[in-house]
Amino acid sequence: MEGKRVYSVSVPVSEKIRFAVMIPPFELKTEEARAALPKTYSREDAVYNLSRSGLMTASLFSGKLENLRVAVQDRIHQPYRSGLIGHYDDVFRMSYELGSLGTYVSGAGPTIIAMIDSENAEAFGRNCVSHLEDKGITGWRVEILSAAPQGAQIVIE
Repeated sequence: MEGKRVYSVSVPVSEKIRFAVMIPPFELKTEEARAALPKTYSREDAVYNLSRSGLMTASLFSGKLENLRVAVQDRIHQPYRSGLIGHYDDVFRMSYELGSLGTYVSGAGPTIIAMIDSENAEAFGRNCVSHLEDKGITGWRVEILSAAPQGAQIVIE
C-alpha cells in the first residue's frame, strides 16, 4: 500500500460469541446522529467509557461472557442517539429478554447489535424477529455474524 500506513490489531474473539445484527427498516443520517451529540463531555463520562472499552477487549478475547453487559455501557453516544432510533427501548429490552450478553448501537446507528452465546445464536435470530412482530414492530431484519478474523484496521493515507 504505497503512501498508506495500515494500523491493525487483531483481538481473537472467543468462539463462544456471535453478533445478532438487528437492522431496522429506516436509515439514520450520520450527520443527524452526530448533531445529537454534545460538544463536550465530562472527564467522568470519558473515563467511564474508556474503562468499558478495556473491559470489552479483554472480555471478547478471554470469553468472559459475564462481563459483556457492563462492557457495553455507554455515556458518550447512546444516551444522545437513542431518541433518534425508533423502538430503541423495545429492541434493547427484547434482546436482553432473549438472552443477550450485551447490546449496543452500532456506530451512529440505527442498527443495534446484541452479543449472544454461539450455542443460542440461531434461536436468538428466529425469536428476535417474531418477538418484535408480536409487539407490532415490523420490518426489522436480523443477521447472525461472527467476528472478522483480520480484526480492526485503520488506513492512513
